[in-house]
Amino acid sequence: FFFLFFPLFLFFFILSFCFFFFFFKQKTAYEMLRSLVGSEMCIRDRYQRRVRGQGESAMSVDDSAKLAKFESFIHDKLEPELQHVMHTRDVIFQQISEYLALQETCRRVLERDQTTMKTMVDIGSNVFMQAAVPDTSNIIVEIGLGFHLEFSLEEAIQFCTQKEAHLEKKAETLTQRAAEIKAHIKVTLGAIQEMMTSG
Repeated sequence: FFFLFFPLFLFFFILSFCFFFFFFKQKTAYEMLRSLVGSEMCIRDRYQRRVRGQGESAMSVDDSAKLAKFESFIHDKLEPELQHVMHTRDVIFQQISEYLALQETCRRVLERDQTTMKTMVDIGSNVFMQAAVPDTSNIIVEIGLGFHLEFSLEEAIQFCTQKEAHLEKKAETLTQRAAEIKAHIKVTLGAIQEMMTSG
């Protein structure tokens, strides 16, 4: 009886494992960092529910005023700043992705020795049209602040490499700033918890 149903059991076990592996894959480090930001925003709400559950009478007027001041500091100062930092970093990540794509395109054109090519051009409002490039030896690249320069493909690749390094440093600075803000939020929440415990 055991040997009769063991292959069937083994089949369903392997099938369940494959389903779990492919549909519940591990998050990347970037996704995990973004999820941490969302969880950080929910901590203050949990403390507010605990305060309401204890009742305002359990705390003195001075403690209630301090608690409101701490909560206002988190809600009005730290959380908006954290959201701004994370949004700015997302924009930088998008720029890095675009420069990487441009760099790869230039390398591909050089490797294939293409003198002409067809591409899709954004004409506005996310509408694209097919365009022919009669000469691929030069390319116009945005260098920042709305300025553009014409480069050879080799120069464009070199510029993209330097630009990526510059943007990665900016992204790292923003990541460190986000960590500092989250640490500040945790310290403030710790002070709130201590006030509620002592009250």
